[in-house]
Amino acid sequence: MVPQAIEKLPLFRWRPGGRLLVVGSRDGAAFDHDLDHAEGLSFRRPLDTVLVAAAQSRARCDGLALAWSSTLAFPQAVEACLQACRGALVVCSNGHGDAGLLERLLPLADAWQLVAGSAPGPLAQRILDAGRHVEVLAGWSDPAAPLPPLDLARATAVHLVPRSSALGSEEPMRAAYTTARTRFAGALYDEAHQRDDCACGETLVWRTSGRSRLDALTSEARCRACGQNHCFSIAPRG
Repeated sequence: MVPQAIEKLPLFRWRPGGRLLVVGSRDGAAFDHDLDHAEGLSFRRPLDTVLVAAAQSRARCDGLALAWSSTLAFPQAVEACLQACRGALVVCSNGHGDAGLLERLLPLADAWQLVAGSAPGPLAQRILDAGRHVEVLAGWSDPAAPLPPLDLARATAVHLVPRSSALGSEEPMRAAYTTARTRFAGALYDEAHQRDDCACGETLVWRTSGRSRLDALTSEARCRACGQNHCFSIAPRG
């Protein structure tokens, strides 16, 4: 369990500047459904609902983020967190796991981080189709095919993440970003492109190192300069 800025999940268009208590595996949601490998890296202990609720309150978090390696494969842990959650609920999933648990979470989750590589989980498209505010963490190994084979029409944003450090250098990343832009017209981010700009030229949200600053974006998700409405989910006041 660790308090974390939502930008570090990453979620960029959901409640900028918010903070969640992340509960799950050490490295969060994994691209592959290899529980033995992913969970072997985590220190495991029984989940205490009272402890989760107390940690969320003391850390002054706005809600919980469920982030096991394959979150939908841990129904008992998820249920314990649902009992403890006060505030917003975010689910990080690779699309693998229990379809019944997914259907239970769809009306409850305020936002989803869908982790998908070249072989998305069988439940990934269902999350995209029915999830409330879905941002996709797209892990890629080929600059010519940086997006997962999914219908991304309902994705609020896509984050490109190279699966190898060698791919994160300037030239492959630029090629991947250019290719992805021709196939996805929505909000698209990579390691070198993390801010949001309005068509009028104003910087709406500035980000660096997991932190964000609202520059020209109002609490109604409009540009202060020209009034254009943008696709952001802003935290309710009070």
